[in-house]
Amino acid sequence: MQEPLDHQPDWFKKNDEGNTMPIEVPTENQFILLSVLTIGLYPIWWMYKCWLYFQEKEQVRLYPVFRAIFSIVFLFGLFNRIKSLAQQNGEEVNFSPLFLFLGYIAISLTGYLPEPYFLFAFFGYLLLLPPYRTFYQALRAGKTFTVQWQNNFNQRQQALVLFGGFLWLIMIIGLFGP
Repeated sequence: MQEPLDHQPDWFKKNDEGNTMPIEVPTENQFILLSVLTIGLYPIWWMYKCWLYFQEKEQVRLYPVFRAIFSIVFLFGLFNRIKSLAQQNGEEVNFSPLFLFLGYIAISLTGYLPEPYFLFAFFGYLLLLPPYRTFYQALRAGKTFTVQWQNNFNQRQQALVLFGGFLWLIMIIGLFGP
């Protein structure tokens, strides 16, 4: 499952001056809002981007889409990679990959509870905040690229907010409707 890559990673390309290109990422508050409004789909996108980074960094084929979709199986490995990256770059790691992984599974299982208790499952993204923060701090500390926090949502994120708002409206109508 981990064969070598044969292309130049996009994340590590430099601009004309030889500097790495800056990347803009959502703030933690934006991550929370996107996670809530997309009913937990945005964290899957974030996991995909993390796996893509590690695939390109390690020059092995990790199948980021597969690992993001089946994140419950691969999440512990992602947390460990983020922790290792942070430690390699001299960052302090304030989370336990095992604790967060087990907590994420426990909260995810609440999705099988009856109405309205299944809604607790939507709060699993809160356990992703420490790795989210640590990942971008590690990227910044590694000085491979410049990490900038977004001031506003980009167009794709704005579309997600609208779509997510629509999903929540339908879900609320379904919960309280006849």
